[in-house]
Amino acid sequence: MILHWNCPLCNSASLKSSAIDTKRKGPHISRVQFDSCKLVFVNPMADQQELLDYFRITMKKLNRVIQNLFQVIEVSF
Repeated sequence: MILHWNCPLCNSASLKSSAIDTKRKGPHISRVQFDSCKLVFVNPMADQQELLDYFRITMKKLNRVIQNLFQVIEVSF
């Protein structure tokens, strides 16, 4: 994870928690907002490897769903 202490836009260190998504399964669940420029973004941010792992798993699941759907369609005809 990449943790930002300063805003990547205005370099301010004054931030507040904006939202936490506890139901979502994935690398981005916490949002922060900087007081000076009002930029909202995820913090901490997933690094490249975490994103690759997350999307690899997600794509495998999606491929299984699509394969099952095609099997249902083939059986129907």
